[in-house]
Amino acid sequence: TTPSSGSSRLSPGVYLDERNIDMAPGRTFHDKNIPDVTLREIINAKELVSLGQVSIKNSWFDKSIKNITFRVPEYDVADNVILAFNVRQGSGKLNIIVNGHEVFNDVLTTGNPNPIRIDARILYEDNNVIEFYVDGVGVEFWKANSYHITDLRMIGDITDESKQRSRNIFLMTKDEIDNVESAKLDFYTSCSGRVGTLDVELNSQLIYSDVPECKDFFSLQIPKDMLRSGENTVMFKVSSGEISIQRIGVKIDYRRHEKWR
Repeated sequence: TTPSSGSSRLSPGVYLDERNIDMAPGRTFHDKNIPDVTLREIINAKELVSLGQVSIKNSWFDKSIKNITFRVPEYDVADNVILAFNVRQGSGKLNIIVNGHEVFNDVLTTGNPNPIRIDARILYEDNNVIEFYVDGVGVEFWKANSYHITDLRMIGDITDESKQRSRNIFLMTKDEIDNVESAKLDFYTSCSGRVGTLDVELNSQLIYSDVPECKDFFSLQIPKDMLRSGENTVMFKVSSGEISIQRIGVKIDYRRHEKWR
């Protein structure tokens, strides 16, 4: 973006263009323009955690289970989580428990079985526990059921939330704040397919939250007490899909003060 004359650069890619526009006799708006932004939902498959290998056994004379404690730092943005692994050796019915929830109870043969789906809602950031054990052999005391599992991994789709929001700043002096009559945030929307909820915040206070119409004009009234002397932050965030927000401007009316006429 190339700033027009009189613009001031706040940070890379963010410019403010302030112009006085006479709307009617005795009424002047002061514009603080913000660059266009594009918000999009980006989802990538990622290994959430590597759990190594597991060896378990159950017989009349020997029984072993395996508990593994693990972290999932991105648990809150993970979806479509699966547990993938290889079975090097297996006999009997394998049981897998994640945080107290049974996710598998069946017999597996050697090889690369189908991944096991894990409900992401049962995961935490810390102190997750996955438990492995194999059923007993019944009356066949001379036998043993056992599994040796390798390359144990939990994989999930991760949403890159940084691409779903945009933070922009405009400045106001104390003199401006003291003489604001009214203010509004104007912008146009252009969508690529279906989009989710669009949230708009000013200085961390929500001023709009709804599924927007595409190719529409918005003019949101800003309570005067939301504006600050110094930096003011406008945040746009979309929950899903892709949306372009254009011609963004904070329009401020100073009509009650001779300086702004």
